[in-house]
Amino acid sequence: MRPRQERKSRRLALLGLALLASIAGFLAVLAWPEAMKHPALRKSVREAPVPPRERTWRTTGPVPGAARAEPVEDLPTPGRGPVPVYHPRDKDEWQGMLVNMSMRAMCEASDQCGLAAACIGQLCGPCRTDGECAKGELCVLDHCLLAKNVSCRSRRDCRGEEVRCILSGYSSDPRNNAELVAACQEPTGGQAQPPDSIQAKGKPAPRPPVNTAELIGSVREFARNGGLAPTDVP
Repeated sequence: MRPRQERKSRRLALLGLALLASIAGFLAVLAWPEAMKHPALRKSVREAPVPPRERTWRTTGPVPGAARAEPVEDLPTPGRGPVPVYHPRDKDEWQGMLVNMSMRAMCEASDQCGLAAACIGQLCGPCRTDGECAKGELCVLDHCLLAKNVSCRSRRDCRGEEVRCILSGYSSDPRNNAELVAACQEPTGGQAQPPDSIQAKGKPAPRPPVNTAELIGSVREFARNGGLAPTDVP
């Protein structure tokens, strides 16, 4: 009988301790707001050390052994385009309206390009010959102009030491060259491009970055239209 009574007493003691612990925890929760009103306790809570926030790291590199870590917050801000890089032109020619090679649209023919560009290798860019431009256009200072708007092609066609063959500026039509005129004129005003922004001769132009989400959306739109481009849908 005695061992059974001892086991029963131990169980009652353990239940009593558990009940007391539960009551103590409940009272502590209720008393915490009142305790925080005490200045000394509130100061000790504020001064408690806070562990430093861990930074998120991303590895870059073709293979794990060559990877290097860099903090994510140090990456370039999204939405900012690449630094402009301009196609080189003979230093003796007019240096206005240089072609930006950092942002180039894709194309299948030159008449699909804006900014009076030519379609070369399925990318819009500066022309080199008349044959790279659309029908009825001539290549002048890296741009495709309507033949009727061309009065000069180079400074060699102009008279005067300071006179240059100059382009008038893009027009608002899709091709941006309906009113683009090339004529001899003495340059005035403007500002030269910094040397490091001019692309080295012979260096191939970089391909534009591919927006994967936009590309997938275009494919889905094409499929929904039954194989017709959005502009062809009645």
